[in-house]
Amino acid sequence: MIIGIDFDDVLVATNEALALFHNRVYGTSYRVEDVREWSLIRLWGCSEEEAHQRIAEFVRAGEHVETQPVVDAAMGICALRDAGHDLLVVTSRPESAREVTLELAAAHFPKLEVLFAGRGGEKSELCRHHGIDTFIDDALHNIDDVASVVERVLLFDRPWNRVNDSGLPNVHRVHSWREILKILL
Repeated sequence: MIIGIDFDDVLVATNEALALFHNRVYGTSYRVEDVREWSLIRLWGCSEEEAHQRIAEFVRAGEHVETQPVVDAAMGICALRDAGHDLLVVTSRPESAREVTLELAAAHFPKLEVLFAGRGGEKSELCRHHGIDTFIDDALHNIDDVASVVERVLLFDRPWNRVNDSGLPNVHRVHSWREILKILL
């Protein structure tokens, strides 16, 4: 089986590191649990352009370099590889973050190939092109995008995706990497 895996908040705890950065630099005190929607502009009280600038600033900061894996993600990747599955990281990160993304991926998940859909890009095109059977992501808009081209989609539970579910029959909510392994192994 070929499994596509989102990078941010499925493999690495990006929003935790981003909150630490934002709280330090901008004097806020929010936690990941406070992020109730995909866009951070309401939480941060800024424009979309300003939010993109703050995220770009974060990507260049120490907190980004120190971003840790999601609980049990490294174990999950090893187990899926050991079971003979092909694994591809599919991220919506922009080209401008390619180098730091590859460095972070290599630090925690060596030998994983990382594919870039880019901001606003469609992950479904990469899934179709690479023959991905199962896709794991935390963003509802990505789930809706890929559900028509893969057999199974696992929606990694996060505060920002609890607003609603896609309602599609091939989409299943999961709460941990251990749950992912129960489904895929």
